[in-house]
Parts: sequence; structure tokens; C-alpha cells
Amino acid sequence: MTLVAVQILLCISLLINAPQVKADCQIDPSVAEQDKPAVSDVINLLKPFEGQLLKAQGAGGVSYLVSVCGADVASDLAQSAVVEVNGTSRMVVGLSNRTIASQGDDWLQLLWLSNTSYNNTPTCAGSNRSVRLLIACNADVSGALELRVDAAPGASCFTSLSASHSLVCSASHQGLGGFSVFLIIMTVLFLTYLCLGGAYMRFVKGAKGADQVPHKEFWFRTGNAFADCCGALCRCDKYFGDGNFDDYTSVSGASAAYAGDGALRAGGGQSYQTAGYSEPREQLLSNQRSSDSELLQP
Repeated sequence: MTLVAVQILLCISLLINAPQVKADCQIDPSVAEQDKPAVSDVINLLKPFEGQLLKAQGAGGVSYLVSVCGADVASDLAQSAVVEVNGTSRMVVGLSNRTIASQGDDWLQLLWLSNTSYNNTPTCAGSNRSVRLLIACNADVSGALELRVDAAPGASCFTSLSASHSLVCSASHQGLGGFSVFLIIMTVLFLTYLCLGGAYMRFVKGAKGADQVPHKEFWFRTGNAFADCCGALCRCDKYFGDGNFDDYTSVSGASAAYAGDGALRAGGGQSYQTAGYSEPREQLLSNQRSSDSELLQP
């Protein structure tokens, strides 16, 4: 009995202390140092898929086993992230320690490089096998990835896999900024105030027309203040001076000039009295300046 207990404890100890074969994605050495933080951030987004062994069925009985930054596909194939299976033969076509990752607005891409060369593909002779996994945004898909084989090695010297998942959407969608949320809240509050206030003024106070606007005097004063500011800042004569209307050329081509008595004297010497303007021009301009000054006073 004691011997059996010792054997059980020994087995439990071996299971606990047994080394786990892991293939955590490691960035390929070809990636520049300044780009490694961004690649690492993309790889960290794939944590929910760790430990999943995925399979994609290709043409001709060829299939691909994929481990996304988790355990090795096979314990006897070190650093195996993607293994091509054709019948009884297996070939590592993607290494976990040679990973490159990138991300867009609605997609995420993993590229696994390998040290296995192409043998039966003349167009890719001298190149090493690689696998590209493109995950597109699909808000309706969750759970495990379902892989598809888009292109086997041929015209392109890599194996192309694809999948869809909502994780990419949540990772790429940044949402509204704080200022945008603030503007939306303020707009909703103002419209609510305007609607409720207008209803109160109409049905409780019996107001009609413009009197239905809540706090009408305040809004009218505010509008007039803005109008005065615009008038003070945007008047043309403030920067270019008073317009010179001493003479002009009529449509018919005859020149004319203002006489001192306010009459319009044509080029031929004949005088025309301007209707409604019997005052001298200097007096009219003086009156206009006085009116403007009164408007600009607080």
C-alpha cells in the first residue's frame, strides 16, 4: 500500500514538473527595433486564441494545422506554428519565433516565416515557405477562429489563410473621442431644454409665436451681442477707410462728380439733383458715422 502511494505521488510530481512545450509568438529578427513595440501590441491582441489548435482544409487533401501563439502544433516539431499535412507527411511552413504582425482599421495580419525551402514550385525556387493569416472584422463572429485557405503556394510564394472575428473590430474601433461625446451630450441637453421649455411656455403660460422660446430675452440679448461683435470685427471701412464716391463712370461711359450741394454733375457740365439727398455729402457721411458709433456703444 505504501509503495502504491509513493508511485502515485511520483507520477503527480512528474506531471506537475513536466516542461510544457510552448511556441509563444516571437518577433522575427528582420523587424526593425522601432517597429517591434507595434508588432508586439498586435500579437498581444491574440491572447484569447492561445491554446487553440486550428485546422484549415486545402485542395488536394492538403491541410494546415495552426497554433496561434500557443503550444507547438506537434511536440516533435520545435517552434511549429503552422504545419502542412499531406497524407502522412508533415512539414513546418511557419515558425513561431519568426512572426511578423500588422494591423489596420478593420483587419489584423500575422505572417509566419520558416526555414523550409520550396522544392516543387519553380516560380518560388530559392524562397522559404511562409504563411499569412488575415483576420477581418466581423461583429457577428465570436469564439474560435474558422480558417479558410485562400491560396496555396503557386503564383504567390506563400500560403494565404483567412478568418473573421469580432475581436478585430473591438481592437481597431477606437470609438468617439471625449470632445465628441461632450458635444453630443450638450446638444441633447440643449434640445431637451428647448422642447420642454417651449412646451411649458405654450401650454402653461399660453405664449404664442416667438414668446414660446424659453428665456427669450436672454437669447435675444446674446444674439444681439454676437451681431455687434461681428459688426465691430468685420466692417470693411475699419480697415480700408471710407469709400471714395467723389466721381464715377456711368454705364454709358459718361463721367460724373458730386457737387458740393449734393447734386450729381455730369461730364458735360449739366447738374442733376439726387432724389432724396438734398444734404451735402459730407453731412451724410458724418450722420452715418454717428449712427455707427451709437450702435457700437455697450
